[in-house]
Amino acid sequence: MPSAFTRCGGRAPGLQNHGGHEPSTWFEGVANPSSKRIQRLIDRLLDQAEAAIESRDWATVRESAQIALAIDPYNADAQAFVFMVAQMYGTDPGMAQ
Repeated sequence: MPSAFTRCGGRAPGLQNHGGHEPSTWFEGVANPSSKRIQRLIDRLLDQAEAAIESRDWATVRESAQIALAIDPYNADAQAFVFMVAQMYGTDPGMAQ
């Protein structure tokens, strides 16, 4: 018997319209970046990444930014932080330590 997840085309059941369009994935409807709580979390993660830049802690910069991207894949600040670390140190920010 198919699960509720597969019966709804790969979307979690009960998701409401998200941002004027149907969620393309279950995650988009669950982690709504416009939620105040979620936005505060993203802001804290980006603040951590910014502070880590000042202390040259590149692993923390990348980790905090990637967590923010897991919540909001289109966050331009998080994308910029990940790109910056990749440009400076490739895929291994541990090289900077």
